Amino acid sequence: MSESRRDELLGAALGGDLGELTPEERAELEALLRDDPDAAAELDDAQAVIRALGGARAAWSEVEPPASLQDRVLAATSGLADRPEQDRPVPAAHPAAHREPAAHREPS
Repeated sequence: MSESRRDELLGAALGGDLGELTPEERAELEALLRDDPDAAAELDDAQAVIRALGGARAAWSEVEPPASLQDRVLAATSGLADRPEQDRPVPAAHPAAHREPAAHREPS
């Protein structure tokens, strides 16, 4: 079985699309899970993550960005591609990026 076919079957099992599988595909998935302990473990692990996330999947919602967002992004970045790299603005780094690793810090 190809890696892509294996992934398709495991994806169907994870995505709840089992009802859309043909009887042949369902048998193929069952054989995969029976004969490939790694596939069965991968599916179990992924299902455990989904269960651990609980309602996070149900709480996710698609939100349409404001219509003005595209205009603001384009206005903020217009001409940047034409500017020499040294003249382009540098995004502010996260404060944690400037900290020394714990092993190298001086005691407080």
